[in-house]
Formats: sequence, C-alpha cells, structure tokens
Amino acid sequence: MKKALSLLALLLAVVMIAACFAACGDEEENTNNTDSGNGQTGDLNIVLPTQGDTAAVDQPTDAPTDAPTVAPAAGIVGRWRYVMEFSKFIEAQIDDVLAQVPDEQKPMYEELFEAYKGVSFDLYMEFDDNENYRTEIDEASVNAAVEQIKQNIKDHLPAIIAYIGYTMDQFEQALAAQNMTVDDYIDSAFSASIDEMKQGIAQANTSGKYRYESNRLYFSNAYGTFDDSQYVTLIINGNTARLTEIAGDSGTFTEAMLPMIFNRVQ
Repeated sequence: MKKALSLLALLLAVVMIAACFAACGDEEENTNNTDSGNGQTGDLNIVLPTQGDTAAVDQPTDAPTDAPTVAPAAGIVGRWRYVMEFSKFIEAQIDDVLAQVPDEQKPMYEELFEAYKGVSFDLYMEFDDNENYRTEIDEASVNAAVEQIKQNIKDHLPAIIAYIGYTMDQFEQALAAQNMTVDDYIDSAFSASIDEMKQGIAQANTSGKYRYESNRLYFSNAYGTFDDSQYVTLIINGNTARLTEIAGDSGTFTEAMLPMIFNRVQ
C-alpha cells in the first residue's frame, strides 16, 4: 500500500504540473526569460508580451488579415478577458504524458484528466490610449480553480484507487496510519505544483508599451523598443477579439490553444 500511495502522489503531482503555467517549457527557457526581463511567462508560450526577448524569430507563413486599423487603434483600448480552460492544457499534452507511462497506468491518468474538465481561470489584457499595456492572470480565479480541481480529484479518487488495486477504505486506513486525511494527501501532492503556478502568475503580470497595426499587436521589449518579427495577430470585432496567431510559434501546444477569444469587460 505504501508503494501505491507514492505512485498516486506522483500521479497527482505530474498531472497538476502538466496543467500549470510552467508545464510546457524547460529550465533553460526559464533562465533565459528571467535574465532578459519580466515580459514573458516563458513556459506557457501563449502569453502575449515579449518584453525582454529580443531574439529574432522566423516570419509566419500565413499572412494575417490585412484590414487596416488606426494606430493607436481606438478599438483595442480597454480591458479584455480570456477564460483559459485547464482542459485545453490537458488536451495539448495528454498524448505526450501518456506516451511516458506504462500501459497499465494509463487508465489512472485518463481518469484523473477528467478532474480538470470544466475548470478555468482568467487572463486579462488592458490597453490605454497612450499605448501602454498591462497583462495579468487573476490569482483569485486560479486559487478557485485549484480548489475545484482538488474536489474533482477527490470525487474521482475511488476509481483511481481501484486501478491501483485497493478500495477507498484501505486507502483511508493507510493514510490514517500516517496521521493524514484524503484532503491532506491531495494538498501534499499538489504543493510543489502550486509553487510552479505562483511563479507562472508572477511572470504573466507584465506591463509596457504596445503597437496595434493591421491586426498585428506588438509589445515592447525590456529596452522599450519593438521587434517587428514578434507579434500576435489579434482581430477585433466590436467587444470581441480573436487571437489567431503567435508569430514564430507553431507547436502542438499553441495549436491546441488557438484561437483565443477575448471579451471586452470595460
């Protein structure tokens, strides 16, 4: 039973990390972003600002929409909200995760993935008419999402434990022998992942200058200048904005996340 407890703790931690902000990059990318500025989330590869990253990237093969806009575009001014679903993180990574675990453990992961469905947090972008921008991930919505995931996992736990070959009674007895409850156990398994999330939130909360021209949104780097090869395609229609492209980024994860639909909230 001790081995089963360790296996389940690892399972919970791995999947939580896979769904968190630092799930998709490696340590070297984190170091590069930290050294050059505070404008990227780094591992997410979807947060818009590129502050601090002055390296050139390849031009995208698909040209964005050519409809002209006024610079600074009055249509972009305001506060925009994107509801980021945890299930999209899972969908983007599920094949890679499952490829690294033994076949007999895959049903446990698949059961655990269900706990992330319907859970989301909020990402905001704010632009003023002086071409200043600010982005932030709403920490309260992240905390609420984590609590919901924990409760969902608790609901799915009997099925997960069954895959390991035990009943919930046996599981709870084993935890009691270590002076732990099920809630304590889940909290312990998630502790490292929550630290990763806090780091991701800190990196995502950025500010600087922006340009919005011909549906291309540019963010200033750490030196206050712009690299014209680094932009996102953002198509605004009234109070809705569709982010359809991140220049130079065409990985599986990005494909799963796009398009990102933002709604103007003020």
